[in-house]
Amino acid sequence: EAVSFLCRSDAYSEPTREVSVVQTHRSWVFLADARVYKLKKAVRHEGLDFSTPELRRFNCLEEVRLNADLAPGVYLGVVPLTRERDGRLALGGQGSPIDWLVHMRRLPQDRNLDTIIRNGRSGADEPAIREAAGHLARFYATATPEPMPAAVLCARLEAGGRRVLYASGEESPDQLRLRAARLEEDAGPVHVLGETRLEAVLE
Repeated sequence: EAVSFLCRSDAYSEPTREVSVVQTHRSWVFLADARVYKLKKAVRHEGLDFSTPELRRFNCLEEVRLNADLAPGVYLGVVPLTRERDGRLALGGQGSPIDWLVHMRRLPQDRNLDTIIRNGRSGADEPAIREAAGHLARFYATATPEPMPAAVLCARLEAGGRRVLYASGEESPDQLRLRAARLEEDAGPVHVLGETRLEAVLE
């Protein structure tokens, strides 16, 4: 129902003649004339969990937060998809939110890097490509690392069906037992090994 509604041009407050839809394994992307709206699918894969509306809202907010500095003016915010009192769906309405979408400014399709490469890069494109590469390099060189506690990392790996081995050669047996208990309490089964030799860990 939500996808069908968002495919309609009258679903959007801004004038829209046509809506193009792009589907990925994790999202539906709706391209209006001047704006783009991304609806995350209710899926759960290794490394991501969009299985509930609350998790989709959280991930929408995180996407906007993490990309706002890299693409200023492109990520415009998060918009609710609401169920109005008369049962109709509305984008950014006054009713109860049933889902959430990332709201973005639409960029020229012919300036996408994959389009430029597919059409054959010309010398005129070189300065823009170098500028984009430099912008990315400066961004990642100065970006603050996102902290991820060991328990969170272990939980994500376990959720993806991976076995987790925590190897440490700098802790006493008592410390290792305490750490293993904390990790298992937060993240589920974790194998702990007191070892410093890489070949022993790989065995």
